[in-house]
Order: sequence, then C-alpha cells, then structure tokens
Amino acid sequence: MIELEKLEEQYAQLGKIISVGSVLAVEGGYVIVQSENQSGCAGCSASGGCGTSSLSSLFSPSVERTLRIKNNLKAKKGEQVLLSIVENEILKHSLMAYGFPLFLLILGAWLGLNILNSDILSALTGFIFLFGGWLFTKTFYKPVLPKLEKVF
Repeated sequence: MIELEKLEEQYAQLGKIISVGSVLAVEGGYVIVQSENQSGCAGCSASGGCGTSSLSSLFSPSVERTLRIKNNLKAKKGEQVLLSIVENEILKHSLMAYGFPLFLLILGAWLGLNILNSDILSALTGFIFLFGGWLFTKTFYKPVLPKLEKVF
C-alpha cells in the first residue's frame, strides 16, 4: 500500500489519476482490464472529494465494467496493472456525457418556448434536443482511455 501511495503522489504531480486493475484477458495487442473497487485514495479514503473516486467509479467492478486497453507493457492474464489517465480527460468526459446534452436540453426548451409559445411543445423540443445531444455524444465522441503504466 505504501508503494501505491508514493505512486499516487508522483502521478498527481504530473496531473494524472491512477488506479490498480486486473488483467482479465489478452486479445492480440490489447488487454481486457477490470479495476479494483476503491472509494478513495489510500491516503485519505474520501469517497467524493477528489478525482480518484471518479476514476474508481469509471472502472467499478460492481457494474461489470471492463476496458480494452492497448497492451504496451506485454501484461499477461491475471497480472495486476497500474492504470493512469490525465485529470483533464475526466473533466472532458463528464462535460461531453452530461454537460453537452444538458445544454442542448435547455437550448431546445428555450427555443421551443420562444418560437412555439407552448410549455408542452417547449418540453418536447427540449427532450428532442437532449436525445440528439446524447446520440451525438454516443456516436461521435471517442473518450481517451486510461493507459497501462506498470505491471505488478
């Protein structure tokens, strides 16, 4: 655990968030990784105060979420790996997943109210824009995945 705390400090200085994961499978040049569930870093165990909690929820085994990551370290099935992602990428992912569709919901509702002068049509227009924002994000936005940093 002490080594992980030191690694967290080192990567935090680089603007990165880390998590430990297990390699479930190797597929060609890629590995299927599932992160270990943790609510906060080993230093404070605060569940909602920093980005580590956000990264942990991204990899949360409780929802059976796995990631297919390029195997640049030749990791093998069953090995523990250190994953990292730049903090700014998590913010960008959050804005694209939630902020953009929410902005379009508000824009659609405002346009519907000002052009159609109807509360019902304003709500309908807002939800159509919300769905369009979600569909656009799901179709065209490709998030940056974490990288393998180290094999344990």
